[in-house]
Parts: sequence; C-alpha cells; structure tokens
Amino acid sequence: MPRMSTKIAVDARISISYQHLRKSTVPKLLRVTHDFSAPGGFLEGVVIAMSNGADGKVMCNVKLDALPDHTFVFPGTTLKEEEGSSTSGSEDEAEEAEAEMIYMTITWIRSQVMVDTRNVNPSYPSEKAEFKLPNYLSASPAEYFLFFLPMDYIRDVVVPNINTHATSVSELWINVTFLEYMTWMALLMTMTAMVHIDKRDYWHKGSNPLFYPNINFSDYMDMDRFFKILKYHVFELFDAERKLADPLYQIRGFLSAFNETLSKALVPGKYLCIDESMNQWLGSGMPNVKKVPRKPHPIGQEFKTLADNHTYCILQLDTVSDKFLKEFDNEDRNLVATVKRLWKPWFRTGRTIIADSWFGSPEMTTKLLEQGLYSIMQVTKKAYWPRGKPAGESDVMRCLGSERGSFVSLAQRDEYGRVIFVCSYKDRKAKALISSCSTTTLCTRKDDRSAPPRPQVFEEYEVNKSSVDTNNNRRDDMISFHDVMKSYRWENRFLAFVFGIAEANAYSCFKI
Repeated sequence: MPRMSTKIAVDARISISYQHLRKSTVPKLLRVTHDFSAPGGFLEGVVIAMSNGADGKVMCNVKLDALPDHTFVFPGTTLKEEEGSSTSGSEDEAEEAEAEMIYMTITWIRSQVMVDTRNVNPSYPSEKAEFKLPNYLSASPAEYFLFFLPMDYIRDVVVPNINTHATSVSELWINVTFLEYMTWMALLMTMTAMVHIDKRDYWHKGSNPLFYPNINFSDYMDMDRFFKILKYHVFELFDAERKLADPLYQIRGFLSAFNETLSKALVPGKYLCIDESMNQWLGSGMPNVKKVPRKPHPIGQEFKTLADNHTYCILQLDTVSDKFLKEFDNEDRNLVATVKRLWKPWFRTGRTIIADSWFGSPEMTTKLLEQGLYSIMQVTKKAYWPRGKPAGESDVMRCLGSERGSFVSLAQRDEYGRVIFVCSYKDRKAKALISSCSTTTLCTRKDDRSAPPRPQVFEEYEVNKSSVDTNNNRRDDMISFHDVMKSYRWENRFLAFVFGIAEANAYSCFKI
C-alpha cells in the first residue's frame, strides 16, 4: 500500500485501508466479495472533490473502484496517494519513490544457501574479545569499574562544572577536587555492596553488620558533604538557548565521551548484538521519557545499545525520541541512522551484527553490507512485511510446512553480486530471519540435542541474540547505583545508569 500523503489533490489516485473502511458503510456493501477483518487489506479509488470539515480537517469525496456508483466522504489523513498519480509531484518526490522501490525490484529465488559468504570474503575471525586493561590479571574490581568510565572528561569538564554551578547557588560551597570526587564514587560503590535502607547508617560503625556497616564513611567524607555533591551534580552549566535547541544537552557531551571510552575498552569478538536498554524513571522532567510495555522496566529513558557477545559488555549507546540532529540523520531514516552511529567504530571489520525484528529488514541488511558488516536479523510481519521482503506467493511463512523442523529459504543477489537470503523455520512457533551470511545447512542444536536440527543461520542467531539483555539483567537484577542514588533530577538518574553499565561491564570482563 502506498505511503500516507499530505498533498492529496482532486483527481488523485488513492487507497484506503480496511481499518478505516470499517467505520463506513463499505463493508456492508462489499460483504460478499471482501473480508474486511483481514489485516493489511485496502481499496483503491479516486478523489473527486475536497472540502474543509467543521473541525478544520480536510475531507475528501472519494469514488472507490469497487463501488463506482457510490461516493464516500473520508478524512484526508486516512487516504494514501498512489505513487505517480498526481501531476503536481516534484522531482524530489519521484526520486524518493524510486529509492523506496529499489528493494522491491530484486527477484527472490527459492534455494538453499550452502556457502557462507564470510568464508570467501574478508570477515573477522575470532569470537573472543580482547580486554584492553593493561594489568587486568592483577587489577582490583574498582580498577575494572573505572576503566569503563571517561575519567578525563569527568576531571576536565564535570568536576569544574559542579564547582561553578554550586558556587553560583551557595556562597559556602568549597570546591570539590577530582580526588574527592573519586572518593565520592568509591563510597557509592560501597553502598551497592553493603545495602542499608537508612543512608545515615553508613556514617556509623558498629559490631553487628546486620545493623551497621563494618566501615565508617565519616573516615572518608562528611555525610553532609556527600549529599551536597549529589545535590549540585551537573554535567553542563545551565544554558537556556542550548536547552531549547537540545533538551538533552546536559548529558550529550558525557554520553559521547562515554561511548568513546567503551569503544576503546576492549576489542569485541566476531558477534555484536543490537537491542534496547531502559534507564528506568518514574519522576518528571525527563525530556525523552518513553513507555515500552514489553520491557521489565517499561517507563524511562530508552537507549539503543550495542554489546559484544563474548563478554556481554555494552560498547555503544544512542538516545532515541529526541529531535536533536545527529550524525547520519541527513543521510538515512531515523532507525538506520541510529544503527549506523552504533556500529561506526567497527566499520569495515567484517563482524556479524545480530538484531531482533525491530531492526530487521532488507534495507538494514544492505546498509550493513555497504559498511563491510554482515548481519543476521529477525523479521516479523505486523500489518505488512518490511519493504523489500518477499511476500505474496513467495512469502516464506506461507510456504512453511506445518511439521516441526520444516524450513524454507529464498535468496537473491543485489546489484553488486552480494547474497542476501530469507529463511523461515518451524519450531514450537514459526520464525523468519534475513541474513547476509551463514548457511541454511541443518545442524544439531546446542541447547536441546533432542530437538529437530535447524538451519545454521538460526543456530547462530539463537546463540548470540541475548548479549544486551544479559548486560541489562546484570545491571538491574543486582543492587546497583540506581538503587542507592535516589534523586528527583533525571540527570542524576542518567549518571546512575552509566555507573550501572560500567559496573555490569566490569563484572562481565572480570569473569572471562
């Protein structure tokens, strides 16, 4: 079905989905020949007149091809204009339409894939990551933790900004030094290991560890000083113009430095996984707060994240739901631009990207190949398949047998001769993948040897798909910084989120 159009004119060819037609008398008139409960259906027609409704909305008089003797009135926002139907379209619109159709013009052929393209083209060989901490065999857990944080940025930017901000608010403020800030972080780390509901207990030492810790924080920092550092903590000095242009300006620089530090902390292995992470938040004031019902912590700040499969370390984060213009936003649609920012440090390395159905599409597979990366991604059908995926008679889910263990694959070669294939497999439920590597050769499952064998591409996907989820669980399932850094300010919540990622990464690397 064509895209929604905001420039519909009289005599334009349009289509309208069954979803919107159900509110009219059309289903009653066509109940014999059409099933209006089926997903993805639509009817075509032509706009014969237009007017403004009482609420100011554009209303269109439409004649449907299936009912040429009837005229129906629909809101203009429910209609989609067919490509090329309007003579007023610009050359830019025509080029955009042509670009959108490129993924639909390539022929899919039903065939098995027996040769892994990574064996004949350059690819990254090792599945194991290389941790870059120089003395990691003898380093302490604290050194592991600090290795994942942008300490230079904290020393040169964050600490001076805290002092400037606090001085402008309180005349009695004594500047915090970098060493004192490190002590403050160390006390927070201790709080995650020894949990007490009343924070005042940390500044008392007793013989019974059930009631008092066996360490007295007063030996290192005054309690009032500790909480004032948290109170006055900022990443950037307040700037009304910057806030208007970018509501996330407070964390933008720190996040960039954090990503750079993560990318240098280790050399990732062969497989990288893309998924989402939630910075849980139930307060107010967070600019890009979202509700994602499928997540264990559904409300908060969502980040698209990239993780190494060998260590389960998160290596890159990118904000979502913010209108600030970022790298690649002018070149690709939002999701593709986001993913390109995540994998940018590993362009041309021949690694394999694993992703779920939120990211999977022929377009994404092609974009990855253009940057020298392979991919295995799940694809699902909501109202439609992603643009360019075989549909109709070539739908891999329709062609799939009913017995457990059956599979179907379709392959194509793009204009550069690169192989992309779609494979569906029936286990307890059917699933489809799109891939630019691996094969459809059957192999024994590592997780259940009694189950029917499955294609190699499914084995790779299932084994390597949970890297980000594992890191999220290690951060959320343990007592972490977000449990001890209580705050009404979302910036401090973000700081706890970053500390939690560094803690989970340190734990993951300490285990290998």
